[in-house]
Amino acid sequence: MDEISKGLPELLWLTSLETNASNVNLRGSAFNMSAVANLIDNLDRVEAFAEPILQDATQRAGRGARTEVYDFRLTFPYSFKAPKPETAEEPGAAASR
Repeated sequence: MDEISKGLPELLWLTSLETNASNVNLRGSAFNMSAVANLIDNLDRVEAFAEPILQDATQRAGRGARTEVYDFRLTFPYSFKAPKPETAEEPGAAASR
């Protein structure tokens, strides 16, 4: 969830986040589709996430005059990889000194 939070661009907010053993499903709203594209790009850079897939995006009138809001859904698979344990020295490093 930290990586998702870090990837949120301005002018966009999430309304729902659901996970299961292998997928993340997001719902949210944005003031423009560029913000949605930025979110997809940001999430695509995370190694543990597969490419996000935009399920749908719909435009609706916002509360203020001349305000448009885009509601969207996207999903992406993820895989949790345990970090590799750090070793004090690489094998053979002591021999080369």
